[in-house]
Amino acid sequence: MRSKNKIMFCLAGGLLLAIGVANAQDVEGSKDHPLISRFAGSVIKFYDVKEFDEYTLPLAKAVWDRDIEAYKFANSKRLEGKVTHIFYDAPKGRSTLEIFRSYESALRRAGFEILFS
Repeated sequence: MRSKNKIMFCLAGGLLLAIGVANAQDVEGSKDHPLISRFAGSVIKFYDVKEFDEYTLPLAKAVWDRDIEAYKFANSKRLEGKVTHIFYDAPKGRSTLEIFRSYESALRRAGFEILFS
C-alpha cells in the first residue's frame, strides 16, 4: 500500500507533500517554483534542480506488473528538459486532499491543463 500511496502523490504534478509539523526554515538555497507558489505554511525540506533531465509523466493509474513485480503506469509520457523537485512539509492539521485540491486549483488558474488526476 505504501508504494501505491507514493505513486498517487506523484500523480499530483510531481509535488510530494509530507504532512507533519513544519520547521521554521526552508532548506538552504531553495525557493518556490516561479509558476506556482507553495501551500500556505509549508516549508521546503528538499530542493533539487537539473537543467536537463528526464521525467516520466503519469497519464493513467498505476497497475501491478507481474513480470517486474512492481507498479508501473498504465500510460505515461517520457519528458526531457529542466526538472525541479521540491518536497514540502505541510502545516499540521491540513489534509492531503485539501493540499492537493489547492494545488490543482492554482494550476488551473495559471492556465495548466490537468492531463491525469
